[in-house]
Amino acid sequence: MFRLMDRQISLDEAHFWMPEGHREELKRNWPHIFRTQVLRMVPESRFAGLYHSSQGRPNVPVAVLVSLSVLKEMFDLTDEALMGSFRFDMRFHYALGLTLEKTGMALRTLEYFRARVVGSEAVGATFDEVTDQIIKALGLNTTRQRHDSPHFRSNMANLTRLGLFTRTLEHFLGALAKGFPERHGALPEDIRTRYGERNGRFADAKSSEGRRRLETAAADLWLLVQRFREDAPVAALPEFRLLERLLSEQCRSDGDDGTPVILKEGKEIPAHSLQSPFDSSACSPVSFPLQAPTATSRTPPVANDINTTSRARGKPRPGCWLAGWGNSAWFSGVSAMETVEPSANTTFFSFHCQRAGVRPCSSAPVSRTI
Repeated sequence: MFRLMDRQISLDEAHFWMPEGHREELKRNWPHIFRTQVLRMVPESRFAGLYHSSQGRPNVPVAVLVSLSVLKEMFDLTDEALMGSFRFDMRFHYALGLTLEKTGMALRTLEYFRARVVGSEAVGATFDEVTDQIIKALGLNTTRQRHDSPHFRSNMANLTRLGLFTRTLEHFLGALAKGFPERHGALPEDIRTRYGERNGRFADAKSSEGRRRLETAAADLWLLVQRFREDAPVAALPEFRLLERLLSEQCRSDGDDGTPVILKEGKEIPAHSLQSPFDSSACSPVSFPLQAPTATSRTPPVANDINTTSRARGKPRPGCWLAGWGNSAWFSGVSAMETVEPSANTTFFSFHCQRAGVRPCSSAPVSRTI
């Protein structure tokens, strides 16, 4: 559910409890520019189409997600290092106006946001516009190291694709190790190390390393497909068919012998391409509306003055229980439900028409008396 960032300053922010010298140092450096200028530059309402207007949990503020994307590029951090700074670095807390309570975001949230920015031209254009303004405000030197919005979005696209390659390769190698341990053990050690030590480790790259790692993952993908294509038992695995699909959608061969493999440009990848090895029917979000239609009832509600709706309540105490019977006997007595029909005539609410002689209230909901 979309909501704007809460700009209210909290006394729980860590900088209020810092020594005066520490606060002054923060104000002289990039955290103060982020806090006073960058957060206000993000037009959060233009990203509202990424979220449902009324359903679901409130979103992490878009200003925070955009800022984290820029900080990742500024300091050339891995996702793991970025999240560590987001949770524990007081400079990040001051820059983003966060208390410790608001630093519980999962990495997956940032990955989803990154994928949506890459997958939507409209959202991507807004992101480019905002990041250009942020770069100008921060005064980043773009001559020594490239810092511009197209470069930022290109790095985001590389990391999104790298995550897909890594998860698909890990998915296949896990199935291979379980079903054919001898074949898995015969694979090159560097492949088993890259995708077997810790899930997602190879995909957690600095932006400067993203393209190189993506090319390595593409080469590993091609090698595995070539190695097991003629191995009927392995080729019959659903996980291997996902490898073949990923290779055909994301890569192309530049030679007659099928090597070397080259990554396709983003415009060459079909909209129905594989998005997750765990849901092969999922397609690119570009082909579908950003929000699903809201389910509505075909039968409109009808007011009825005669019939009342029955409701269930728990039994607060047993009907018959003696000391010494034990907890199980007592529990069986209280673990039940009673269905009652609320009274339409005797009620606690004011301004209801009452029949003459009827008591104005009842201590418990009971069947209506006529």
